[in-house]
Amino acid sequence: MVRRILQFAAMAAVLFAGSTSAQERRLQPKNQARPALNTVTYPVADLVVPIESRVNLDVPVMPGPRAGDPQPVPFPRKLARATEEGKLMQLLSNSVAPMTWSEAGGPGTIQYFPLGMALVISQTPDVHAEIQAMLAALRRLQDVEVSLEIRVVSTTPQAFERACKVLKLKHQNEKDNEPAKDKWTVAPKGTRWMSFLEAGQQPVLLEMLVNDQTTSVMQAPKLTLFSGQATDLMLKDAKHYVTGVEMHFDGDELLFSPKQMQFDVGLHLACKTTASADRRFVELNLNGYWCQLAGPVALHPIQIRRAKLQDDAGKGAKELTPFQLMMQQPKFAQVHLNQELTVPDGGTVLVNAGVVPLEIPKTGWTSWLSEWLHGEVPTTSAERQVFLLFTTRIHVREEAEATADRPLP
Repeated sequence: MVRRILQFAAMAAVLFAGSTSAQERRLQPKNQARPALNTVTYPVADLVVPIESRVNLDVPVMPGPRAGDPQPVPFPRKLARATEEGKLMQLLSNSVAPMTWSEAGGPGTIQYFPLGMALVISQTPDVHAEIQAMLAALRRLQDVEVSLEIRVVSTTPQAFERACKVLKLKHQNEKDNEPAKDKWTVAPKGTRWMSFLEAGQQPVLLEMLVNDQTTSVMQAPKLTLFSGQATDLMLKDAKHYVTGVEMHFDGDELLFSPKQMQFDVGLHLACKTTASADRRFVELNLNGYWCQLAGPVALHPIQIRRAKLQDDAGKGAKELTPFQLMMQQPKFAQVHLNQELTVPDGGTVLVNAGVVPLEIPKTGWTSWLSEWLHGEVPTTSAERQVFLLFTTRIHVREEAEATADRPLP
């Protein structure tokens, strides 16, 4: 009898303990057992340092006079803006498992260390995999670069027409040139048009024109930009000309002094390159000016007689003193570029600006004699056909993607 009572008590105790543990399991929250967190360091210097780019594509009118040179930039060059780690951290916390970060009550944390430009993230292995994929996608956008080659060619209209007939260039977007906007410039004659060159036509065109001694080719430095980045190219030379007279008093005496103006000639071009999603075309936005001296500078002699008061031996006397000056009137051939083009990868587009007068050196024994006597080569004005060649190429740094996606141990 006693044995049966003890067996019944033991069975009751086991049943009571089982029901208690089941009740505790029902009351226990499901997310109480948190998975283990791993702390990983991600170098993100290439993602937080902003890429310098122009705000717009506006450039000053050439060859307009300028007040002076800008102040030189000290080396090393300071960044225009601070690093953008806040935007990167916000993007990761809002895009990758947003409910698992500390701001939302989760266990994950993210910190930025400016000394090494790195993110230290504590998260689960699954979230770390998503973070690596997000950083790889951001780097993939920066791995696409576009190189731009620019050539400015001036030749005789006859040589250019022969080359166009041989290559059978087709005119596109043909329109008349705009008139000159100020008294210093000369507008191009003829029409403005563009043509896309096929593979192998560019070297043939340059070879045909280089055989003409009057052809001039200016090769600009190659620009390599990120997709969507905007910058400007300045190949300018400053020229000074006497364009007026300034008068001022030194006490009671009136003085005259020549007034010089500084003009910028050359090429100033703002450009923006954007690669298409399939990496087959480049959208090219151009805005700028190219100008050169349109011929010998006209000279206008002026002579001013002014009265000078003298007081010798207590007597006043008037003496006319002449003031002579050679006024200069320069003229510049100006080409304005404002184009939006879609160029195939590796392709070349020809932008014809028209016919402009340019200053060229004289040839013959008379010019040699003048150079020997005066040390200067005489120049004259001649009509030249001016056009520009733009070649674009898309570069993808796939090797950099594979190594940059690996986090530090």
